Amino acid sequence: MRKNYILALLLVAIISIGVFFYLKEKNSNPSTKESPEEILEKVEVASEEKIITYENGDFVYIPSNDAIGYDNEEEIYFYDNLLNIYLTSEVSDSQAEELAEMVDGVVVGKLEGAINLLQLQVEKSSIGALRELANRFQDTELVEFAHTSTPSFISDLNDNDLDRSKENATVDGNWWTVAINAPETWEYVDNHKEKLHEVKVAVLETGRLGEEKDAVYDADLKGNVIPDNSHGKDFWTTNRNDEKIFDSHARWVTKFIVADQDKNPYDFRGVAAGVAKINFNAIGEYADKLSDDVSMNGVTEPYIFSILKSNLDKGVKIINNSWGFPPDSEEKWKNTILWKRGAFTYNGYLQDVKNSQDEVSAQLIIILDRLLADKNNDFLIVQAAGNGKQRFVHETDEDKDEEWTDETATEAVNTGVFTNINQSTYDKASNIGRNIATELKDIQNHIIVVGGAEPKGNDSYQAPKWASYGAAIDLAAPASNLLVDSNKNKNEQMTVKGTSFATPMVSGAAALIWSYNPELRASEVRNILVKGAEHTVEDKRDDETYVYPLLNTTAFLNGYSYYNNLMELYRTAIEEQWDVERLMAEDLGPQDGYLIDRLSDTYGYEFRDINGDGLPELILGDYREDGSAEIYEIYALQNNEPVRIFMNGIRTNLNIYEDGTISETYGIRFMRYYKLDDNGEKELAAGYGINNVGEYENLIEPYHSMTEAAVKALDKEYDEIGIVKHSFKPFVIQAVSQDDTVKNMMKANYSKLEKFFLEDGIDHLYEKYYSIEEAQKIYETGVDPNSPFYVELYQLLYPKVKHLVAEEGMESLINIKYAMYWNPPGTITFYGPEYDLEVLEKGSKHFVLKQTKEIPPQDVGVGGDSYYHIYHVKFVKEDGDWKFAGAEEQKIVI
Repeated sequence: MRKNYILALLLVAIISIGVFFYLKEKNSNPSTKESPEEILEKVEVASEEKIITYENGDFVYIPSNDAIGYDNEEEIYFYDNLLNIYLTSEVSDSQAEELAEMVDGVVVGKLEGAINLLQLQVEKSSIGALRELANRFQDTELVEFAHTSTPSFISDLNDNDLDRSKENATVDGNWWTVAINAPETWEYVDNHKEKLHEVKVAVLETGRLGEEKDAVYDADLKGNVIPDNSHGKDFWTTNRNDEKIFDSHARWVTKFIVADQDKNPYDFRGVAAGVAKINFNAIGEYADKLSDDVSMNGVTEPYIFSILKSNLDKGVKIINNSWGFPPDSEEKWKNTILWKRGAFTYNGYLQDVKNSQDEVSAQLIIILDRLLADKNNDFLIVQAAGNGKQRFVHETDEDKDEEWTDETATEAVNTGVFTNINQSTYDKASNIGRNIATELKDIQNHIIVVGGAEPKGNDSYQAPKWASYGAAIDLAAPASNLLVDSNKNKNEQMTVKGTSFATPMVSGAAALIWSYNPELRASEVRNILVKGAEHTVEDKRDDETYVYPLLNTTAFLNGYSYYNNLMELYRTAIEEQWDVERLMAEDLGPQDGYLIDRLSDTYGYEFRDINGDGLPELILGDYREDGSAEIYEIYALQNNEPVRIFMNGIRTNLNIYEDGTISETYGIRFMRYYKLDDNGEKELAAGYGINNVGEYENLIEPYHSMTEAAVKALDKEYDEIGIVKHSFKPFVIQAVSQDDTVKNMMKANYSKLEKFFLEDGIDHLYEKYYSIEEAQKIYETGVDPNSPFYVELYQLLYPKVKHLVAEEGMESLINIKYAMYWNPPGTITFYGPEYDLEVLEKGSKHFVLKQTKEIPPQDVGVGGDSYYHIYHVKFVKEDGDWKFAGAEEQKIVI
């Protein structure tokens, strides 16, 4: 009996182990992805249905308008056969199908990575029945939550002004360039091209830039745009008179960012020309005829999510949205198709739209939270506030078109998309999603809502009466009488109007800021834009007056120039090797006996907007022997003059926290936490010290003691906020005239890189793409740069090491990282702790070293031969810094 019992246990164990390895193999080798056509064969097909696929493997489903339902009780639109399933992690295709079977559904969309989501098509149902289906996933381990899907109707916000108005202007149509200081900006860009970095900007548009998928019609955009014209309106369309025209909205939105004035006949220049690179995406599905919205398709939330994710996966920093979901005017509502009307009254319709937009915005908040959880994603969404409600356009008679007036104006929050990210929708998102880790303010710090401006006289500005308005607007930019063809005389000049064109001005300005300082966070870029204004825009409405800051494109230079003299002084001190006495006389460098001799050759700087006032602080420091950064001094601007507010000394340590707090530690004697006010002065926010009798004392409330538990709780509070990692740029870029200098630069670079690598695990990427056997094989051959693994690893590493590694060196670096992972017995350094270096080549912009290490028999295995492990290592000068640019490996048997 006992033997039978033991045998039974063994049998169960064997079966369990077998099932485990079967499932593991099943999940690590997902089935081949189905094509869009194969997926559509499984669903109820209508001609307007689409499966859209992306290069990263994601795919999403857009149903036909026949699938849009309306619930009278909740006053909301919904897709009557769709569910959005938010997952806890990536799932295999077989797991996705198992989840679909729980509701007798079909997988029609799937996102993986920072966003893990399934779209399931189910049987046509009421919204209540769909929620019951969603509830089936409540206790499912792979599912965070499930929710119904709500349609959105994309509008480019300028439906009745697409062919550009021909105005006899009362003001100079070039007023917009002067208002935002564009000429001064362009002069700086033209004279400092070598100092500026390329910035990727995504332009999401309802129109196209050319007839073919990858075509660009306009010469002044070619070379600056990577187009995807797969969707959106046809490039060539017809107007109400059946005349063949092309849609100008997408083209001019893009031109306001990157148009090359040397390649167009109208002397028009984009705000960030020469700096920005555009990823263009035509979005939505539209009818051929501009005035016909009968066949305009709604889109699902995952479609919007997928566009955001796809662009971020490509390294985009700024996303320009000159489109939205505004409601129809009453005149247009009366003349629109019945299913879109929903309610029987216009006020009821407006409530329907509001309820539906809140649903979409709540899910957008959940997705932004997921995207921001990935620390590689630091982006800014620039959203048009809108031009009021969508106005009625008569099918044949232009005189019957609805005018652009204050009668059709509406609050910007009603434009939807990212104008509607507020406390109300955040609370709604919190009720839908089980875990939103990002605070509302932090989400809003990645969004700028752009309103309109026009001249008022006497160098002042007002908002156009037809433009959307309200507290949702963060910044205004020119939106009326914008000259786009200066070669015509004044009576024939071609102009455009709308916040659609104000928005790319702001996107271009954001690109300029990041181009000037790539290390800035999105929240800092936003602050510089919003707080760098020289003028304001007044917006008077019936019962309230709003005031918006006006875009200033020179804001990216604000504050930096005030540090120029100080930085030149430091540069001279390091080049001339001033001694301590001279440094103290000039009040430079850390004092209090901290300096033994002089400032080191690697002494460097970093700009950072610590207090979020739109002006940078100057942080000076160096690197310790272990490669970690150490702050020595912090300067702030007080009355436009740099003032040193913190200085390191013996036993003193400075740190900056993610929330802008600065800590100052003196051994074990005290810990002080400071905040900076808008005047650049420090204020003690919290702290403790040890008094003469050895007890902790509260520094905010003198003579009040603190318990050890209270001290630990205070330190833990700030530890959880997290300390900022710094990357100091040397004041003096070392020449390569001396071989020892070259060798030391290489060793210092490796030391810094090693610290980055030791902090980041990549186990999840190995498990995602490879079994152990496959990974060990690739360890010997190197990583295929065309593989998804390489692409994802590149996206993980490059933002963290780009100040140390040239782009051409990333493939070699990734292979090194691979070897470090699969060779744990070895010492984790780049090429081993003991090696000889020989300089092979030296130039003004590159050098090559030969690195040799002898590997004895005991390290290669019993019976193996000794060999020399040799690398030819290349460094290049990029952006003024020396960076690792690759290594070729050799093995020579001794």
